[in-house]
Amino acid sequence: NCIIDEKGKDFYWHINVNNCTGNQFTLFNKATVKFKDFYMGKSGTPAISQRVFVGEDCTLSLNGGFSMTGSGNTLTISNGTLQAASQNAFSWNSGENNSIIFVGTKPQLLATADDGKVKISSGSTITFDLTKGTYTGAPIKGNSIEILDGNAVRFVGLDAVRENLQSSIDIPLMQSVSGCSFNATELNATLPAGVKVVMYDNKSAVYARMISERNNIAAGYLADGEKQAK
Repeated sequence: NCIIDEKGKDFYWHINVNNCTGNQFTLFNKATVKFKDFYMGKSGTPAISQRVFVGEDCTLSLNGGFSMTGSGNTLTISNGTLQAASQNAFSWNSGENNSIIFVGTKPQLLATADDGKVKISSGSTITFDLTKGTYTGAPIKGNSIEILDGNAVRFVGLDAVRENLQSSIDIPLMQSVSGCSFNATELNATLPAGVKVVMYDNKSAVYARMISERNNIAAGYLADGEKQAK
């Protein structure tokens, strides 16, 4: 087991948890640390019942990627940040009874590279715990996000959130540049009235900004032309 509560630590370690069971890696007390990469199991030597916990205002940064292979493993991000800088930033390979849990209003799973990918294969339950309110921003971000069939998605505290806000709410789940491979329509059909999950595609925002800038430039040229005509 490993518990870290220090700030600004660059360990330059490869973390490999293979062919073992029952270990826990915990960040708390606003810890900020950096490793080269973090692998929980691999083909032939799976990780069993491992726990990774990133606590409030903590940041776990990886120069490489984070991957999970095995069964019964849990990643919990509780108002903290887990970020990875490689192209294959986050990959959950096929397994059984793995869990990814987002707790609080600002948990962040970030693929920071321009081509960073988030891929979750089958065999995981992704839990969004909204007991304390909806998100300030999408908890999962990357260039591309792929959540394959065979994963379960569940929400905790939806009714309490809706009751507190006393109105319809949009819950931002994912934000990507090249798109999300995830059936939001099907998921929305299972949610209570007044609640909708949304996926943000940065391409549309970029195009909208480009069009706005071009319109502003055109308006400036038009104004200059009218001024000179007078």
